[in-house]
Amino acid sequence: GLSVGILFALFLFVLNFLSSQPEITTFSAKFSGAILTCCLAVFGVLAWVATPVHAAEFSPAIIDHRSILFSPNNSGGYRATEVPFVFQTDLGEVLPLTDSSINPTEKINFEFPFFEQQFQEIYISNDGAIGMGADLDYKDFQFNFTTAPAILPLLLDLDPEASPNGKIYLRRETDQLVITYNHVPAFYQPEQVYTFQVVLYSNGKFSITYNDLPERSFFLPNDHPAATPWAIGIK
Repeated sequence: GLSVGILFALFLFVLNFLSSQPEITTFSAKFSGAILTCCLAVFGVLAWVATPVHAAEFSPAIIDHRSILFSPNNSGGYRATEVPFVFQTDLGEVLPLTDSSINPTEKINFEFPFFEQQFQEIYISNDGAIGMGADLDYKDFQFNFTTAPAILPLLLDLDPEASPNGKIYLRRETDQLVITYNHVPAFYQPEQVYTFQVVLYSNGKFSITYNDLPERSFFLPNDHPAATPWAIGIK
């Protein structure tokens, strides 16, 4: 509705501007401008009507109940392989993460090689991102996709404070770090709840497991950009 209103307001503005021009502006110029503006408005309305239909048929690449293992390769990157589904149910301790500026990330001391660099500190974000060696700011993702190395299992605006059952957990073992986002609601759509797990191994491998995702976990017209997952991967 908002986009249609903007197009209509733009149409009225252009029409009023053309009508207010002195007589040196020929009728054909005004008429051509009005036609072009009408075409823009019509195309915008058609796109606004057709987009939800195509969006409803879209099948996102985020597959639930799946485990992906990332292994370092000889070229300095990673090889992603789908492995048998494994979700570790021993979640460990709850991290005191908040959606506000009080404690949006938690620093954990853990030695982990990432893209052929050795990091001593891991930063766990409340918004589905794990930074290597440097703290993460969600605004940096929106501005320049952050300069810090990071694993993005499911980047979106999450709110671990919205539900007593939706928390972020950490379990530390000798050779691995298990990070679990367990039934964490989305900030803009609290009814959408996400469960996924990241396991960091001291040898440089790591896995991402999706165990309970909403049926609709992709962007729709007029949604807030951070309402649904908008980045997955590593950088």
